[in-house]
Amino acid sequence: EMSKITATAPTKVILTGEHAVVYGKQAIGAALNLPTTVSLTIHSNSSNPGICLEMKEQFFYISWEEAAERRGEISTKGILSLLTLKVYPENPTDLFEYKIDISLPLGCGLGTSASLCVAVSGVLLKSKIPDATPEQINNLAFEGENCIHGKASGIDNTIVTYGGILSFKDGQITPVEFDDTKAKILLVSSGVPKNTGKMVKGVANQLATYPGLTEGIFHSIDCLSKNLVTALEAQQYDHVKELLKINHGLLWSLGVSSELLNDIVNTGLKYGIKGKLTGAGGGGFCLFFVTDEDTEGFLQECASHSWNVIEASLTHYG
Repeated sequence: EMSKITATAPTKVILTGEHAVVYGKQAIGAALNLPTTVSLTIHSNSSNPGICLEMKEQFFYISWEEAAERRGEISTKGILSLLTLKVYPENPTDLFEYKIDISLPLGCGLGTSASLCVAVSGVLLKSKIPDATPEQINNLAFEGENCIHGKASGIDNTIVTYGGILSFKDGQITPVEFDDTKAKILLVSSGVPKNTGKMVKGVANQLATYPGLTEGIFHSIDCLSKNLVTALEAQQYDHVKELLKINHGLLWSLGVSSELLNDIVNTGLKYGIKGKLTGAGGGGFCLFFVTDEDTEGFLQECASHSWNVIEASLTHYG
């Protein structure tokens, strides 16, 4: 006897406010149409009870005993064990078979871990409680995110659960109205892994050394996020692009950019395409907000540097 359920969750990008949001300033995040799809088949009274996963080239099976030991490990096994046992603490005779399809590699800085946690939480809760709410799914996913990141902000899983563009400040979350047909997002990979811990520490050190100056940068980022909401809601895309460009300069001033990330942003500017680093910095991706620009020259130059480019769009769907 078996039941099957599937869930899809978007990934996410931070448009403005990374780092400053930790200090109570406004940040804006958006869901991207680069989804994670999870299907769960529950085989009751299986001859091999436990959890099994098929994801890209990865395949594993673990027993319930091993799942109990592994829960909370920072690994796909650890996360699946944690979330499955949270929803189904007593299920010694069933096999939970997960098939996971991810558009982006885990750990790339675009909310892939949140996307995985939300989609897995979705299939688990819906299989048990058919009318589970987005809030319940988000809360469960947040526990998975905390397991992965030590102490997660909850921003990633919330964007992924609800979709659209969301504004965050001091724990307050506000949806931002926008037209998702007008713009596309170009994501350019630096090929260097992001280094969240190191970057967060660097910003804290700068704040300790130059408190007035660094507070001033945070204040500017806060104003910038406010302006971005206004520009998005009014569909003033020239302002949106200019604000992203300015945000990159402020992030550079906080010490979280790199020569390579600056090169990527400057290459865009050469072709009239504006963007910024996104996320923790030090590596990871730059994002460019594109409406009607001719991107051909820029894309060719990215290819000549072997910078991998992903085309995405913003999505209202969570």
